[in-house]
Amino acid sequence: MLTLTSTWPAGAPPPILSQIERPRPESGSPRRKSNTPPASALALLPIGLSHFVYVNETAQMVPAWLPARTGLAYLTGAGHAAAGLGLLFSIVPRLAATLEAVMMSSFVLLIHIPAVAHAPTDRLQWTMLSVATALAGSAWTVAGSFTRVRTGTNR
Repeated sequence: MLTLTSTWPAGAPPPILSQIERPRPESGSPRRKSNTPPASALALLPIGLSHFVYVNETAQMVPAWLPARTGLAYLTGAGHAAAGLGLLFSIVPRLAATLEAVMMSSFVLLIHIPAVAHAPTDRLQWTMLSVATALAGSAWTVAGSFTRVRTGTNR
């Protein structure tokens, strides 16, 4: 349930997201230091699985100049699934989220930007670039939501 941090006068515009406060759970995993919803982790599992189910289609999306296109399709699928499981079960979640963000960003740099440069009038290429950039940004947001747990008193 979302609650407003201040009163909302009648006729006023709706509050911006920064004015909405989510209640924090009373207890949780001692390793999880983020408010990232489990949906972020669960979304990565079918993405990873789809790389295995549709391996030929996924391999076709890998640029021809990269070696072992089918192997890269399997590798990226395993990476998505591993990141999802790491986030879901709080097993090195910050590392999992950061590696997912790096992988998604590399897709933007290695696949989508060159595809737009090759076919600048192709709306599909622009759409795929936009979606991949948004997903990479979302992955970086999730990675940044984890706080580093520091040990010791000198820091």
